[in-house]
Amino acid sequence: MIGKIILVVFLIVLLGFSSWFLYQNLPGKPEHLELVTESGKTETPRVIKYSETPMFYSDMRFNHNDISYFIEPSCSEEREDKMERAFSILHEKIEIISFYPSIKSEADILVGCSEDYLQQSEELFIAGEGGPTSIINTSLYNIILEGKMWLYKEKECAEPIVELHELLHVFGFDHSNDPENIMYNFSSCDQEISQDVINNLILLYSQEALADLFISEINATKKGRYLDFYVEVRNRGIAETANTSIVLLADNRQIDSFSIEEMDIGEGKRLQVTNLKLPSRSTEKIKFVVDSENLVRELYENNNEIELSVK
Repeated sequence: MIGKIILVVFLIVLLGFSSWFLYQNLPGKPEHLELVTESGKTETPRVIKYSETPMFYSDMRFNHNDISYFIEPSCSEEREDKMERAFSILHEKIEIISFYPSIKSEADILVGCSEDYLQQSEELFIAGEGGPTSIINTSLYNIILEGKMWLYKEKECAEPIVELHELLHVFGFDHSNDPENIMYNFSSCDQEISQDVINNLILLYSQEALADLFISEINATKKGRYLDFYVEVRNRGIAETANTSIVLLADNRQIDSFSIEEMDIGEGKRLQVTNLKLPSRSTEKIKFVVDSENLVRELYENNNEIELSVK
């Protein structure tokens, strides 16, 4: 009799455990997870005052302060000397930016010359063209990868006015409405670099060139104890990243870790996973953490987490 009772109890326990096990492990109705906290909300302040000397795009800069250049052999010795003086003057005004000559294939700034120019009047003339020719928008900065300058004949000035004008175009500055500003539409010998241009360059290039990782896109669905998700991580900083990882936590416990290879400026990596097993069917919140071990030095260290909850 006692043996039969024990058997019945055993069967009941086994049935209950089996039911619980099936409940925990069989897929359930899909439940979409919504954002609780978001990643990537920290923004850098916009430094350009558009009422003064505007930029082609906001926060334009090279991703390094020591900038290389190549002057075409077609430029005369006099023109080359003036261009060198322009680099020197800008360095004197913004000491954190420097220039050095390089081979053409590796130069940040390419300088070419032509004998043609457009005469406007005795006092005003167009003598060159210049600007950034390759840009990456990282969402925080517009990174200049390369700039080009074309220098034509100019009216003789004691200072390299035209060269400085076109060089500042390469750095992203547009034209000013102030005739005394070196960024005015037409050049004259008494123009100067305005203080707002100097201040803005100092602000932009005082920022250390670091990466900045953040989760740019995420979508997650929970089906009982199983999780499907798609996540995209981007580098919106000023430098490339080292190899790192993205960690998934559920109920404050690490469930899995996925490696992220190094990313260049503005680059992103996508990860898609299906049927990832969670600790429990009752799990309602999950968290993704990028670079949890702080392997990457970043502009902002407080925007690497994103939490989602069952809707």
